Amino acid sequence: MATRKPPTTPARRTPSSTSTKNAAKPAAAKTAKKKASAAKPAAAAKKAPAKKTTKKASAAKPAVPAKKAAKKAAKKVTKQAAVKKTASAAKAASAAVAGKLVNHVAFVVDRSGSMSSLAKKVVDVFNAQLTAVKENAKSSGQESFVSYYTFHTKVDTPKFFAKPVAKVPKLTSLSCTGLTALYDATGQAIVDLEGVKGAGQDNVSFLVVILTDGHENASKKYKSKIKSMIAGAQKTGRWTFAFLVPKGGAATLKKFGIPDGNIQVWNTTAKGVADLGKSMRRGLDTFYAARGQGQRAVTAVFTTNLKGITAKQVSAALVDERKAFKRFTVAAEADIQSFVNAQLKGKGTYQKGNGFYELTKPETVQGGKDIAIVDKKGAIFTGPAARDLLGLPKGASCKVKPGDHGDFKIFIASTSLNRKLMKGTELLYRS
Repeated sequence: MATRKPPTTPARRTPSSTSTKNAAKPAAAKTAKKKASAAKPAAAAKKAPAKKTTKKASAAKPAVPAKKAAKKAAKKVTKQAAVKKTASAAKAASAAVAGKLVNHVAFVVDRSGSMSSLAKKVVDVFNAQLTAVKENAKSSGQESFVSYYTFHTKVDTPKFFAKPVAKVPKLTSLSCTGLTALYDATGQAIVDLEGVKGAGQDNVSFLVVILTDGHENASKKYKSKIKSMIAGAQKTGRWTFAFLVPKGGAATLKKFGIPDGNIQVWNTTAKGVADLGKSMRRGLDTFYAARGQGQRAVTAVFTTNLKGITAKQVSAALVDERKAFKRFTVAAEADIQSFVNAQLKGKGTYQKGNGFYELTKPETVQGGKDIAIVDKKGAIFTGPAARDLLGLPKGASCKVKPGDHGDFKIFIASTSLNRKLMKGTELLYRS
């Protein structure tokens, strides 16, 4: 709506000597000039009352009753308080958001010519990992963003970059061609992610998952810098690099400072891709669990890891069942059935599922197997949450390798009669 301008009052005209056009003689003109001069004070006198009138009119405005004025003042104070309260709440909310755990998960996927036969399987694996990120983000309350890079002889423009995970669409295809610019792809992901908003904040962490079926043979831009780039990112304590590589690909990565627990060697076959998907899922679960426990980076993405977990946390999540178990030391290699029967000395026989062997080497752990966590004081903790603490997927089989178990030992339930028990390990038996 246009603002209406207040009406303007025309200026008052003052008589002038030049208006005396009928004066014929100079004397008459002189007389008229004197008269006009004498008339000026009169005109000024006329103007003065006008000002007084305005003041009177202004003074004549009815005074606001005291009650009404007080009410108006109180209303103003209340409004100011409300504004202040809203601003304070907004500030608090902003601070809460700023301190919320934020994760940037980047998938860097090889689409060189050798991946052609596995392309469809890789698409399925990626979509499964996308679901895993969404589930973990939702259940943990950690804000998550996803980036997706592909590379061959060169690095492609990201299909999506730092996109809220809830809005990331499923992948539909993967075309394969060219060579393997592995270092350039990894380097480009680092450069891009270092530039996202809030990248330097303590509550923001990065997980870069790199999948390749071959060895570096095409990089130019970051080939000589990639080692220092990875080291620089890791030095912040907020970057996790997880590589899934073919046989022979781990040695170079270890030289780059990638922890052994963050390197997964996979068989470049259709079955290998399926196993790869399980490893990636386990890695994502491990990363989110670690973030929830206060870690900013993970050095055992593909291994069982209890680093940083306290006895208090374990006892809060699990049940101490030490009274239900017997502990035996394995003096010589033996099958589980013979060993248990010898220890029971005729007071019972081995029952499948009641023996828990110590995890000391890479194992495939079925989804339904129970897990026991033993602390230094002899407490034996069991329960469904044990898998969560170790970062193992629920209800799915997965291959694990021992990582940093801190002050604990991990035991897996055996459902076989001939499981080989290693010399020097322990066995738990539920009596």
